[in-house]
Amino acid sequence: MNKISVIIPIYNMEAYLSRCIESVVGQSHKKLEIILVDDGSSDNCAQICDEYSEKDDRITVIHKENEGVSSARNVGMSSATGDYITFVDPDDWLETDALATMLALLNDGDAECVRTMYYKDRADGYREKSSLKSLTCGVYKNDDIHNLINDFVGGREHCYVMLLLFDKRVMNRIGGFNVDVCMMEDVLFYIKLLSAVDSMVLSNKLTYHYFQNDQSASRSPVNYRRNIGDILAVNAEVKAILNDKGLLTDELRETVDVTHAMLISNYLFRIYMNGSSSREITDMLLMLHRDEEYRVLVSGAPCEKMPHHLRYTVECIMHNRPKRLMAFFRLRLFAHNLKNRFKGLRN
Repeated sequence: MNKISVIIPIYNMEAYLSRCIESVVGQSHKKLEIILVDDGSSDNCAQICDEYSEKDDRITVIHKENEGVSSARNVGMSSATGDYITFVDPDDWLETDALATMLALLNDGDAECVRTMYYKDRADGYREKSSLKSLTCGVYKNDDIHNLINDFVGGREHCYVMLLLFDKRVMNRIGGFNVDVCMMEDVLFYIKLLSAVDSMVLSNKLTYHYFQNDQSASRSPVNYRRNIGDILAVNAEVKAILNDKGLLTDELRETVDVTHAMLISNYLFRIYMNGSSSREITDMLLMLHRDEEYRVLVSGAPCEKMPHHLRYTVECIMHNRPKRLMAFFRLRLFAHNLKNRFKGLRN
């Protein structure tokens, strides 16, 4: 029986951690190595981890200084001794047969990697099923895998690393996560993976529960300027990886640039929605207006392929028009709130 290393990077998630660990301990596939990486938590996560390790000899606990989720995942991978590796976030959980299902898909497809789908769960009990949006289920090999990159880098399919189970030997080819970025590190990992493996299974099997937690690291923009800088850095690195592999076609370069230009436009609006002042938005607009990397990105992104609201945001940044952008954001927020109100009435 193949051993699976399950890596759980943990930082200040004591309210959800036991649910997560219990879902892994209770897997129908029993040959597991469960690696709990406590990334310098200041709550009771360290104690919870140690208590579980005393009850189950499959559990290994690593305590380290806080260096972010990418560092924690890398430490877990370097310690892994299983045949296959997967990740679970500490506020999420697995279906009981998740790992058995993923391993069966991988073995049946004679593949190096498998990607399944997830439930999106909210604290109010609402649950939503996910499925492939632009791709079809099946086994992809060699050049067919490279054709998947456009859909993942273009955002039509989510780059959630928690949905992956992959052969540990793949790590020798792609390395780990980029610790220099705190946003979109999953995208970089996916691109490296897709450009390195020679076989992959895509399935609509629902194996994972993604908990929509407003306090999680992925939904808490602590440093807006840094996050925008990360998007620009990821844009450059994605193109460098693909170029190095001989996979960066003109079409793919265009997809990367358009996607990231739109992401920055949406991110600026998200910052506005989160209560940032007009002064803060204006400062970030000016920062982007003067940023050479942003201008290069936009120059390679045909704006006519963007939705009108995102294209207008780009135009305001490129021409340094903060007053127009703020007026547009106020109108967009009004429309957003009105839409949600009508949606609530229908429900």
